[in-house]
Amino acid sequence: EYGVLGCAFTWVLAGVAKIVFAITVLVFQRYALMGMTMLTVVLLAVRSWDCEDCIQIDSFSPYCETHHWLHWGDGSMLLACLGVHFLRRRVLITSGRLIQQDQEAYDDVWNRIVCTQENKINLQRLQEVLTRVVYRIRSPPRQYHLNENIVLNERTIVAPGTGSVWSRTARMRSQMNQDLSLASSVDTQERLDIMRPVTHLKQLYAGAAIVQCMLRGKAQFWALQTRGFFSSRESNKDFILWEDAVENPRIREKIKWAQVKSVSRAIQKQLRSYKGDPSRVLDICRQSIVFEKIQDMCACMRIIELDNEIVILRVKNRLDINYDSQVSAGYRDVAINIRIVSDNTVQMNLDNRVCELQLILRKFAEMKSDQGHKRYVEFRNARAE
Repeated sequence: EYGVLGCAFTWVLAGVAKIVFAITVLVFQRYALMGMTMLTVVLLAVRSWDCEDCIQIDSFSPYCETHHWLHWGDGSMLLACLGVHFLRRRVLITSGRLIQQDQEAYDDVWNRIVCTQENKINLQRLQEVLTRVVYRIRSPPRQYHLNENIVLNERTIVAPGTGSVWSRTARMRSQMNQDLSLASSVDTQERLDIMRPVTHLKQLYAGAAIVQCMLRGKAQFWALQTRGFFSSRESNKDFILWEDAVENPRIREKIKWAQVKSVSRAIQKQLRSYKGDPSRVLDICRQSIVFEKIQDMCACMRIIELDNEIVILRVKNRLDINYDSQVSAGYRDVAINIRIVSDNTVQMNLDNRVCELQLILRKFAEMKSDQGHKRYVEFRNARAE
């Protein structure tokens, strides 16, 4: 009887150890090897303790036979897990070789940038601005639904850049002062229902084209104030100063504007990086501005910070001296996740949409190429990112 109970206890303990191991692999992937080692130690300890119990019962007992089969199964599981772990390590090493040359080229450009004292000072100023911005962030970087309890009164709005008039009827529980703008009359934080994150990508793509248009208008305004450039359709290494293109339609036609993220890539990102959570996909609408100098980028960041229609949710400063460039294959920029809270977006119930704005130094932007992007895509797919 004692041996039977011992076998049963071993089975239960081994099952618990497997569950703990599975959780370790899923949640803490970088500690998977440690989890497998701990599981091996636990099973060996249980086996050495339980073998004494097996001697006390008939060696041909079905309980003892099942117990030995259990150990064979545990050993096979450990070998399979170790095989998967080392296979993944091999894939990571192989994928790193795909972008090794690109990373070295990016790192060489970065080393030339930080070698001058002027650039170091400007990078420090940029870091100070971004640190101040991060300190003021209140809203979490997620895609949330709007709070249905907050309803707005009727207003007439004009689509930016088109001149067409849109009307939308709504009501408000209390009368607002008509002298104030609609966006400034509503608490941007209360407009979000943080208990209801977005649950499907369709909810993000509804109205994405409108948000993309508004983000482009904002980027144009910021670029005009800070000598910003946009990519050219003619070549990946050519950039157009927005100051020159504002009054010249022919030059504007040559600009290559960023488009809404493709559905296939959004699905990949949702599944690979965010474990199926669509509310964490924050770059459906995106735009980028290129700068010749770091001080121009810093000035643009200050303007964005002071813009009353912008809510900054997250900042990724890849121009930080302490940033590990291996994470992004050597590429560096400043990525900002924002919400546009203007009269237009509030009226259309689009002020909850999170966009991404990239601020890029021209020396890094000039190094982008179609072949380099293909290599990065292979690198990203191999790492399941």
